[in-house]
Amino acid sequence: MMTSSIEGSLLLHHTKNKGDIAATKAIADLTLKGYLILTPVVCEHLPFDFVAYKDNKCYKIPLLCHFPRGQSRLSLMRQ
Repeated sequence: MMTSSIEGSLLLHHTKNKGDIAATKAIADLTLKGYLILTPVVCEHLPFDFVAYKDNKCYKIPLLCHFPRGQSRLSLMRQ
């Protein structure tokens, strides 16, 4: 499904937009908890969305997004 933005000049993919919102919330939360966030620059088809780093440990973070009935819930799974 394609939806237009407020300006009407840019089309956004609905499900990708939800994933971007979930990633932004997760990154903000982990940053507040003291993690350094590393994101891929070139490849979008990795088995994780970003890497969280803290106390000399790296955690690959894949995001699973669930949006039932207008609510948002984010599941983080450490790999």
